[in-house]
Amino acid sequence: MKILLTLLLCCTTGFLFAQTAEEHDQLSAIARGKNDLKTALKESDAAVKLKPDSPEYHVHRGEILFAMKRQKEAWEEINLALKLNPECAQAYSIRAYFHSDANETKEALEDFGKAIEFAETDSLKFTYLAYRGGYRTLYRDFE
Repeated sequence: MKILLTLLLCCTTGFLFAQTAEEHDQLSAIARGKNDLKTALKESDAAVKLKPDSPEYHVHRGEILFAMKRQKEAWEEINLALKLNPECAQAYSIRAYFHSDANETKEALEDFGKAIEFAETDSLKFTYLAYRGGYRTLYRDFE
């Protein structure tokens, strides 16, 4: 009966009790999708606390911080993700975006290249190639 009541409460209020890093990360993604960055960061912090050696969670936290205009912290998170896994394609892709936002073209293109190099699937390689190609075109159009 207690379990049924808890499930009913969770379903009717939309409140979930995350216990694992993966659950916190999922709740963070849902909050990001709703543009609730404060909740997204809170859930991301919980995921990182439970799995501090996970580059993926640091990348997600970095994206949230960047969206919150907390660039210095965002850069630190992405660089930490790369320290934990120097072949993290997602971190290179996000860092390339950070570089492009800062008008650091050479660095952005280098990081897009590393994202392509370390992409785990052909689909991701294609995505990163498209990003890099779009960025090159945009940069060339404004030279």
